[in-house]
Amino acid sequence: GVDAFGRYLESFGSCRAETKDWLPYVVLIFAVNFSVVVLANVQAYQARSIATEYSESDFIGIIMASILQACCIGLPLVVLVAEE
Repeated sequence: GVDAFGRYLESFGSCRAETKDWLPYVVLIFAVNFSVVVLANVQAYQARSIATEYSESDFIGIIMASILQACCIGLPLVVLVAEE
């Protein structure tokens, strides 16, 4: 539909890749994300003996669990959407 001035009220747009050139970008993003998670875990392990008032290991553990959960849910969704 259009309004009183002839402007469209709704529109729909989408983008599609014509080739599989997106795969290197996805692999690179996954590699960077995995590297950062590993580095964060190593640093949390190294900082485990820091005094309690400066320790954030509990929060880091919760964040790591959240990232793992997002990957476990997100990766199958990416595969399902890519097949469409």
